[in-house]
Amino acid sequence: TGNLATGIAAKTASYTVTTNDGTVEFDATSGAATASLFACSGNAGKILCIVKTDSSANAVTVDGNASELVGVATTISLASQGSACIIQVNTAGTGWLILARI
Repeated sequence: TGNLATGIAAKTASYTVTTNDGTVEFDATSGAATASLFACSGNAGKILCIVKTDSSANAVTVDGNASELVGVATTISLASQGSACIIQVNTAGTGWLILARI
C-alpha cells in the first residue's frame, strides 16, 4: 500500500519530483524543463505519471536520481504535446520501470 500517490502538480520550469506527487504536468513553453526524480531506494513500487502539456518544441526530460535508470537510460525525453510516461520504481528500489509511454 502507499505506492500510488494521487497528488497532481503543474509546473512551468524544472522541478524535483517528490514521493507525494502522482502526476506532474509540465508546460515547457518558456524553455526546456527537467523532471528530476526522487531516489528509488526505499520507494519500491511507487508510480508516477509525467506529462508534457504544451505544443512548443521544448522538451521535458525525465531524469533518474544520480545514476538510476529510467528504463534502460538515465533520462528519457518527452518532446511533443500530450507525450507522457508512467513509471514505477522496481522491486529492488534501484531504478525505474517504464509501464507506458504515450
